[in-house]
Amino acid sequence: MNNQKPNEILQSLSYFFVYPEVSERLIKEIDNKIDSLRDSMQFINTKEGLIKYISDDPDSLGNIIMVLNVSEEYFKRIVTLLRARHGLEVSNEWSLVATRNFFLSNQWFRDALCELFLHGAENEELAEVIPSYNLRAFRIDATTIARLSNRDLMGILLKKDMDSQFSTECSQRNIRRIDETLVKICEKEGLFLNRDVSLKLAGKREQIPYAISRSKASAPFVYIMMGFYLTTGSTQTSFVTKISRLKAYIRDNSQEAAVVCVVDGAGWIARRSDFDELFEVADQVYTLNSFAGIGELIDEFISVPLKSGSVKY
Repeated sequence: MNNQKPNEILQSLSYFFVYPEVSERLIKEIDNKIDSLRDSMQFINTKEGLIKYISDDPDSLGNIIMVLNVSEEYFKRIVTLLRARHGLEVSNEWSLVATRNFFLSNQWFRDALCELFLHGAENEELAEVIPSYNLRAFRIDATTIARLSNRDLMGILLKKDMDSQFSTECSQRNIRRIDETLVKICEKEGLFLNRDVSLKLAGKREQIPYAISRSKASAPFVYIMMGFYLTTGSTQTSFVTKISRLKAYIRDNSQEAAVVCVVDGAGWIARRSDFDELFEVADQVYTLNSFAGIGELIDEFISVPLKSGSVKY
């Protein structure tokens, strides 16, 4: 069914997802937050000021971690270490919310975190169990307070902190574009659009974003998967594996159905082996720029009578 070649698809990939409204809103949000943090964090270089700030602001720990430019993962690891050294049972890591709640209700932990943030870089006891290479970043002093007034630096730190939010919102808009296209096609052709279909693939429940059927009671004749990756990673391998399992499910249940994949993002170029395998297992591959062509594919399907079948979720 797939009459395109991998290289042709790769040429139409988006290197970035450009949604001006998302960019403009987040840029404004960063500017506003710079002003807010500069005012609210002016006195966190004293124990009294630090305790007050953490007590007053539910997002305080995340903001402090951002200004210090340390990773949340590493901070959580240190918190776990402090708990264990105090004799508490450790079975999991705490979220920042749980950490702040414990800070507010336990004096020893309040003292321990204040010591970490204010004097951790010089604390010899902590240096015995935490590499000084990492510990030196935990230093709230006059230099840290001055950092709050440096708009360029704060903009860099906040952008780094909000990159995942930007990527998530762009992906949501990608999905919205696909959803709107599918709704129009199904309304025009009198088809039923199934969203978030749960199927048991290789013994495990998996969510399939879309499936199109002739009616609510009939088996889907098109399943639609989406994979948007601006960077490369093992998730692309997992995506291709899921497609293979979906194809096996269709075959095992004797369904007459195609698997259509909508992929985009330059991450697929760096993951060329996964892309080539995807091209082998999927029945049709589109990018965001070519996805409108699925209408022609749907027309081909509904022009040929299919065997009836019940939905096997």
